[in-house]
Amino acid sequence: MSKFIRKHRSQLGRASLVFVVLVGVLALNGFAFLFIGGADALQLTSRSDTLETSDHAVTDVIHTFVFDTASAITTAVGADDFSIVINFPTGTGGAPTDPYAMPNFAAGDVAITGDAGCGNVAGFSVVAVTESSNDGADGNNDEVVIEITDDDNDAVNIPIGCTFTIVLGLGATAMDNPVDNPDATHTTTACTDGATAADADVCSIAISTTEDIDGGASPTILDTGDVLVAHISDVTVSVTVEENLTFAISVPAEAACEASFADYGAGRYATVASSSVDFGNVSTFEAFFNGCQDLEITTNALNGYAVTTQSDTSLQEAGGTEIDSGICDNGTCTATVDDTWADPTVATGDTGFAYSCDSVQGAGLCNLGTESTDYKRFPCIGAAADCSPTNSETPQTVFSAAGPSDHIARVEYKISISPTQPASVYTTQVTYVATPVF
Repeated sequence: MSKFIRKHRSQLGRASLVFVVLVGVLALNGFAFLFIGGADALQLTSRSDTLETSDHAVTDVIHTFVFDTASAITTAVGADDFSIVINFPTGTGGAPTDPYAMPNFAAGDVAITGDAGCGNVAGFSVVAVTESSNDGADGNNDEVVIEITDDDNDAVNIPIGCTFTIVLGLGATAMDNPVDNPDATHTTTACTDGATAADADVCSIAISTTEDIDGGASPTILDTGDVLVAHISDVTVSVTVEENLTFAISVPAEAACEASFADYGAGRYATVASSSVDFGNVSTFEAFFNGCQDLEITTNALNGYAVTTQSDTSLQEAGGTEIDSGICDNGTCTATVDDTWADPTVATGDTGFAYSCDSVQGAGLCNLGTESTDYKRFPCIGAAADCSPTNSETPQTVFSAAGPSDHIARVEYKISISPTQPASVYTTQVTYVATPVF
């Protein structure tokens, strides 16, 4: 089909652009269409072209054109009414990548709407899109002619000041953005080349209205105007987040500990600090005493963390006598196996020292079958003379989680002393190690 728009463009100025991909031009001097039988075309107003993305060489980019008519458009009953012509700059050599590749648009690739000022109730429909041939053999074949019908199907003209919105590239076919820095063979006076990658390549695109439907060789142009679009390289934003781990021991209130585990009565709660748990002078035998610490961990480790524990010895006095680690109600508690511990009496062999765990911030953190009611022995890493009933054990996980975390686990220390336990001062060192996995 014959090309029907010829346009003279003057050299465009370059502006510094920051996150701006579109400049609307209100008026350009020296612009004209060559046509037969028409008066001087008026300027479309409030015109713009918003790009889906402005980066160079991006494919399948949607253009959204908006403009106001400067002349009334005649409509008719039972006929296609008018066309909107969009003229893209193409390279003089006809290359499909510079400045714009022109695909073969279909009606389904375009949508048109008009505002209330168009006086149209039913809306508008795209009938056909012609005059584009993928740049083909003719390097100047750069027009998109959008044939439109007034869905009201009446003879009421479209008035001056109607705001049209044309979305081009909605279907299977869309425009490709130009490549950066077009070479000398394919440059065009309708596009200015940014001096550096930081400067935008700015292109001028012409929009026109005509009452001609199929265009022909010499359409009569009603209104026309240019819009400017700027193609500029993406801004790469980067940040490096350092690995993070905080691990601390704090002391909860006695009531909070007892709410997580149990209240064993007056005088049965240890004196607790962040680095010590002191059960004091125990003169009540075969009875439970307890105390709590909160273990707080924050990490951005992608694969989470694990907090392990170990003791250097069993609770031991200076001469080497030990308080055995607890074996729980069924004699099954070990450093790796948990069980309930509700009976503190010697008859069942249930005196000793053990720990439990409760998730305070976070859920399901503790390495127990049932949090708060199941217990384990602290793994004793020392020699046989220092550990009872088992020595040379390996550290075991108290609590853990997958992924970045901000968690608190509450650890309860619990003892029951046999009435035959030799009087003395017994101590041990319990160690916690937090290991994030980045």
